[in-house]
Amino acid sequence: ARHALPEEGTFFGLGVGMATIGGGISAGPISGAVFNPAVGTGLLLVHDHVEKIWIYWVGPVLGAVIASGIWRVTTEWDMAMLDMPFNQTRFEIEPMWRIAVPHVMEFFGTFMVCFVIATTRWGAGAGVPLAPLAIGSMKVAAVYSASQSSMAHFNPAVTAAALFCGLFTREARDMIGWWFGIITAVLYVVAQLIASFAAAGVAAFVLGAPNGYPLANGNYSFHSHLIAEAVFSFLTAYVVLITSDTQGARLHFHESKNRWYQYSLASGFALMAGTVAVGDVSGAALNPAAGTGLPLVAGVARDVPIYWMGPMLGALLAAAAFSIAQVKSRKSVDLPFYRHVGINYDI
Repeated sequence: ARHALPEEGTFFGLGVGMATIGGGISAGPISGAVFNPAVGTGLLLVHDHVEKIWIYWVGPVLGAVIASGIWRVTTEWDMAMLDMPFNQTRFEIEPMWRIAVPHVMEFFGTFMVCFVIATTRWGAGAGVPLAPLAIGSMKVAAVYSASQSSMAHFNPAVTAAALFCGLFTREARDMIGWWFGIITAVLYVVAQLIASFAAAGVAAFVLGAPNGYPLANGNYSFHSHLIAEAVFSFLTAYVVLITSDTQGARLHFHESKNRWYQYSLASGFALMAGTVAVGDVSGAALNPAAGTGLPLVAGVARDVPIYWMGPMLGALLAAAAFSIAQVKSRKSVDLPFYRHVGINYDI
């Protein structure tokens, strides 16, 4: 939960709290979900269980080292964004390896969300009772952490919606070429899919059993599954597009100080609502990455086509609705998908 602008760090408690809620529900039955060597040491000493203290030191310290590395890279990238002249792109001021930062953050966010799904969900409507809260909370924390670096899609359907918006706008193609949007979308989706498989593998190792995964309820028809996935994928994608843009997701992102917290909350709670509403119908993957990597690693491929068709249909509808809304409401659009290369154009 970090931001390049100090005044925007005042909401860091939101990110930390949501991460703790999501992680506590997900890892609580496995490790106790302490996440803090001081707490783990004190409690175990009081209750005379000193043999397990090392777990609550090694795990958090390892996580802290990884988090510090990600923070270092992405914070430097964000500070460069602040100092970048309006007419420059990332390619003009950054080494090529730094261009990979948004894709790394897509991997990170997708991994965290999919890991929580894999440790709390076991089929249609089954799993940990508070699974929707865990999934939504982790999405809030991940979006809060990554939104300034990658716009925090974490979902091939959201990436597709952003790409559709770019392709619908002639000026975007004229300025940077349609090829750029296609290549960036492919790289985002590749990072998201790799993250889903990695999360499933790690979850299966941690659980010592097959990982959890979304599963459509056989008591409902294929059309019911498809519509359920499409409706809430539309909501998820549209919320990401409309809140990240209308709250000021522009090149000079200091123009709006609180939008990231509104964006993260809206995105996370949209996912939570969909999980609660249609979890017992379609399994509520609402994400082709989660609907591909998690079930395939668990050896279940039956519903993978549904988890691509439904979300992509919802993404197309979200992109159309967003484009219509923005044409009506403002003259200048800086689409989230193109933000990290410094593109702004008029419609």
